Amino acid sequence: MTEAGKADVAVASGPAPGALHRVLGLGFGIAIVIGNAVSATFNTSAQVAQVLSDGTLILLAWAVGGLYAFLGANAQAELGAMLPLEGGPYAYARHAYGEYGGFIVGWADWIANSAAVAAFTLLIGQSLAEIWPAVGRASGSIAAGSVIVFAALNWIGIRVGDGVQKAMSALWALVLLAFVVAAWAWSGPVPGGPAAPALAGGGHLGTLTAFLVAQRFVLYAYGGWNAPLYFAEEHRDARRHLPRAMFGGVALMMALYLLVNAALLRVLPVEPLRSSTLPLVTATRVLAGEWTAAALVILTVVALLGGLNANILSTPRTLFAMARDGLFARRAAAVNRGGTPGVALWITAGAILAFIVSGTYDELLSVFASVSVANDMLLVLAVLLLRRREPGRARPYRAWGYPWTPLALLAVDLALGVGLVVGSPAQTAWALALLGCSIPAYLLVRRGRRASRA
Repeated sequence: MTEAGKADVAVASGPAPGALHRVLGLGFGIAIVIGNAVSATFNTSAQVAQVLSDGTLILLAWAVGGLYAFLGANAQAELGAMLPLEGGPYAYARHAYGEYGGFIVGWADWIANSAAVAAFTLLIGQSLAEIWPAVGRASGSIAAGSVIVFAALNWIGIRVGDGVQKAMSALWALVLLAFVVAAWAWSGPVPGGPAAPALAGGGHLGTLTAFLVAQRFVLYAYGGWNAPLYFAEEHRDARRHLPRAMFGGVALMMALYLLVNAALLRVLPVEPLRSSTLPLVTATRVLAGEWTAAALVILTVVALLGGLNANILSTPRTLFAMARDGLFARRAAAVNRGGTPGVALWITAGAILAFIVSGTYDELLSVFASVSVANDMLLVLAVLLLRRREPGRARPYRAWGYPWTPLALLAVDLALGVGLVVGSPAQTAWALALLGCSIPAYLLVRRGRRASRA
């Protein structure tokens, strides 16, 4: 079946059982980008400050991360508009590299995103511990319960997930802007003082290494920029919506991250910032006292649940697309009456729960970053490969600055890969091991497929 035919069979314009629903618009695309990035506004600023102790370098790290996301969106928007298929990166890799290439990217993408969801759901209990310390001991149970509740909510249907995502993303964006205004209107003393060395050992090489290590956290913060691609067959006009949603979402993310981090540095010296569990709450306590900080904790939990909703929506779409192509159990390609790939949703929820039990926040974050860099490199190479192999194919969006912008992105990915190996060797090894597991998993899938045909 051709790609266009596959999309036509898989998608219905109305609420037909067994088919995806083409009901999403540009607003959802932008909201899902913001929702996927929401967790980064809680403690990523502290993690970056632990590596880069200078305020200027901290802001520069966030700016560079935003430029990286723009380069990534520029490349993948071409793929998304050219091949508007469900599952995002998996679909493009399969088209460019064949069945196994698609499998390894889809496998890695699904695992990395499941780990990322597990990572930030652990922040829900940690956030509540700011006002109820005893809750911190139950952060794993709270995270698991939240995953189950939002999986059930999204099982109802895509329209429910769409509405929840738009409301929660808009709420958190308004909260962040209110914090920025309050910080810049604050009349207290502006922090100053000498900065600590950027990394033990000092010197230009030490600073460069620290900057690359800090990008591990920044990379996770911007990691939701390609979220609209996972829903290509559910957008009313994917060829127009996908590029606009990604670029609009990245622009909003970059603006919010720079404004929020500049506001944090205005209120907190670098040392308290790097030692804070929730920098926004710590800064709000300085600005407006305990009661306002407690209210922000509640809003933080609401925003984290919005991020959970975004990821619970997007991550199962990869598994659904793989199952539809015969690269996972066929049952995972089933779609319920509400337009949700229900089996893929619950399998994904189970994987997230396993990650919650198995790892800490930082470890899960490193696994996500390592796998994401590897996948991004393969997708950049896919843009270059398909331009040469299929020059006549219609491309409603063509990557700006080709071939220099994809080549620049490839160079940045290589540098980030080096930084991850240096900064998180154990977690990078785990990520490579997970990728290596794709070989026996693929062979098992092929064997099962042959057996079913016999």
